[in-house]
Amino acid sequence: MEKKLFAESAEKFKQAYSVSTNSLEKGKILIQQSNIYEQQKDLTTASKLLAQAVKDLAAAPGKNYDTMTDAYKKLGNTYLRLTSYVQAADAFSKALNFSEGNREKANLGFLLGDAYQKGNIIKKAKEAFEQVTGSNDSVWARLARQRLTTLELAETVINS
Repeated sequence: MEKKLFAESAEKFKQAYSVSTNSLEKGKILIQQSNIYEQQKDLTTASKLLAQAVKDLAAAPGKNYDTMTDAYKKLGNTYLRLTSYVQAADAFSKALNFSEGNREKANLGFLLGDAYQKGNIIKKAKEAFEQVTGSNDSVWARLARQRLTTLELAETVINS
């Protein structure tokens, strides 16, 4: 993959996936394979691989919360780039459910609000940003307050 031999790399990942019997490993393989398609700007294929990866990770025994959080976050970002805002919001919401730590929760909450805002689901965007403003993370809280101000200003302009 580092040598930009994408077809060969994709084939190796397919082979690795087919011989693996471990769900956690399968999910991680698909995440790596999705990187190939992201580099080639084939975000549709990347999103399909990531969607399958989260299914495989969910089937894995144990608590793999960090891996699940990262996979859903990556899936959400891919959906954002595809302008599939509702799917992005769903992925960020699931990532938020698995996330641990205030900073990660604030980051994901902001991404969730951003996806809703871009999808023009203003009420849910406001709710997500309001939750982030109450977080202990000053950076994300400040950014969320700015977004709320922007949304309120936009509503004022529309209603006037």
